[in-house]
Amino acid sequence: MGSTGPGPATRRGRTSVHGLSQEAAATLLAARAEQPSRDLDDVDRRAGLNAKLLELLATAGALTSLDAARRGAT
Repeated sequence: MGSTGPGPATRRGRTSVHGLSQEAAATLLAARAEQPSRDLDDVDRRAGLNAKLLELLATAGALTSLDAARRGAT
């Protein structure tokens, strides 16, 4: 059961993103603990993950919350 709007969202565990190392997951979590990411550029800048890892996260749906912010920007 996923989220269709504001409020709690279903989260996938790090192990469900095949190819994402524990180190990369820890880097993402540390960046998120400081401040939620505003957009994909913010994730890229603060977490410093390579394009392949960002693609893995996007494919797994881990970056969908950033899509709503992008759509709201005009």
